[in-house]
Amino acid sequence: MRMYPVPFSTREENKLFFNLTLREFAWLLGGLAAGLAASGLLAVILNTLMLFCLPAVLPFLGLAWLLGFARVKEYDHRTTFDRHLLNSFAYRSRPRDYVNYRRP
Repeated sequence: MRMYPVPFSTREENKLFFNLTLREFAWLLGGLAAGLAASGLLAVILNTLMLFCLPAVLPFLGLAWLLGFARVKEYDHRTTFDRHLLNSFAYRSRPRDYVNYRRP
């Protein structure tokens, strides 16, 4: 029986910051930055301290957690929700008009 060596998978991402991958850390950092910006804007509009508007950060962090950590079952594997959205957008934006090259 022959043995065929299989190369290791490079699909796995390395853990970088706080035992998070770079993608997960970027989603959380982006959600925190967007939440703080929304909180600052809300504090300016309401003319109050930003400390009172900090709960406005929570929906942005929740959305960032959903995009970075939630897993979706595709046909034969599980993937993160952001990759699933990007793949579905790429599939929907593909051209669907086919040209018939046969000549009568």
